[in-house]
Amino acid sequence: MADSFQSQTFALKYLHKTLKALSSASTGDLEARSELQRMLEEQGPRLALLQSRLDANVAWLEKWTGKEKGKGNFATRSAWALGRKQAMETLLRDLSQWVNHFHLAYISIKAAETLPKTVENEMALAHGRILDLFRNEDFQAAAPLDRSRLPWPKNGVKIIQETDAFALVELEGAREAIAELIPYAMNLTTECLEDLGKDLENTAQFLCQADPMQTRILTCIGYFHEVERGRFGLLFDIPKGFSLLKENGKASILTLHDIWGNQSPNHSLDQRARLARDICTAILYVHAVGWVHKDVCPQKILILDDIGVAVAEKTKSGYLPQAFLLGLHSARSDQSFSYCKGDEDWKALIYRHPTRQQKINNARYRMSFDIYSVGVILLELALWGLPHFRRFVDTPEVFEKMSPAMRGAAVMELVNGSTERNRLLGRGIHVELGRKYREVVEYCLSRSVLDSGDKSLEFVEQVWAKLSELSNAL
Repeated sequence: MADSFQSQTFALKYLHKTLKALSSASTGDLEARSELQRMLEEQGPRLALLQSRLDANVAWLEKWTGKEKGKGNFATRSAWALGRKQAMETLLRDLSQWVNHFHLAYISIKAAETLPKTVENEMALAHGRILDLFRNEDFQAAAPLDRSRLPWPKNGVKIIQETDAFALVELEGAREAIAELIPYAMNLTTECLEDLGKDLENTAQFLCQADPMQTRILTCIGYFHEVERGRFGLLFDIPKGFSLLKENGKASILTLHDIWGNQSPNHSLDQRARLARDICTAILYVHAVGWVHKDVCPQKILILDDIGVAVAEKTKSGYLPQAFLLGLHSARSDQSFSYCKGDEDWKALIYRHPTRQQKINNARYRMSFDIYSVGVILLELALWGLPHFRRFVDTPEVFEKMSPAMRGAAVMELVNGSTERNRLLGRGIHVELGRKYREVVEYCLSRSVLDSGDKSLEFVEQVWAKLSELSNAL
């Protein structure tokens, strides 16, 4: 715990100093600097409170490890030790969240930098950003990666079970991993297949740098190619201290989509706010690299069990497992243009921005479209567990035979509550999770194709920070 306090305190001081320097710099985007200055002014009193709590705990430790050490009976000393340990653990969690808050603000400023025009320079800058941003708490840069170690031989990957999009695999040495399956048309030309392989290798190289607990993105350990089945697979490590959830007594790959369909929730509101915040954390890191995810939906959010939490504690506290973002094989630069047609499946279109629901060729995919998708997920998360809840994909009468504009309007109706046309879901999310959570959802769903520039810093304050406060306060 002492090492964690030291590294987190160092990180917080470093980030606060860096952000103050960025806010007063004479160069850079004026709007971003103003937003950063406002954020720092608002957070100043809260940092002062955190400092007072740190000082108080240091004083207590000095008292009981100094002249007061050994005084009192065993019960008194034990009660004090247990109480102080719990207080210190709470403080460490708060400190960690502040580090994450300021680090997200920092990467948002970095994400607003102008990308170079050439593909080669753009790739180099994106890789440099990952080395700079996807780092551990001690702020040490990641070691250089040997690209030759990324491809896994076919006989080194054994598939244990698979779903439509993912597989549980066993690697050499009985090591388990998650594979994200990427099928392709069997009639692809050799040139197209080589290009697809290069894209996946670049994606794997980038994602190998991710720290899952910081970014909520699993660490990639390579990829494999099944030629006879016409598919690639990106391999991801299961983070230390986590495991797959069990379904019917068997470890299974479960996503947020599966959880919503299989379980009646008994989770506390703070747990829901925490899960919502973690999803937003992953999106922020994707955007910080200059990427857009392009397919944010419940089916791409993996749910893992924290094995460090006792079963009794999970039952008592309404524990909700941890979320990690997958589906990054389709991620591309925010500056890239797409020549693919939009998805025609209404179940996928629910989570797409209305301007990205056409069946014609689409142009640039914007970060604001990802944020809209997050808003739909947060809305569904808020409504989960209501008496008549059904997953959005299970409600064709609400979403199927609609124009993009009508589908977007139907989503907003669910934010406000039941209407004559739709009595399906509840009284409005402000009744279920409060006014602040509703503000977060409305911010996400109000994103427009006309949004100019990168809005990551605004997203940190309007979405991530509010969800973090809710998680702590509830």
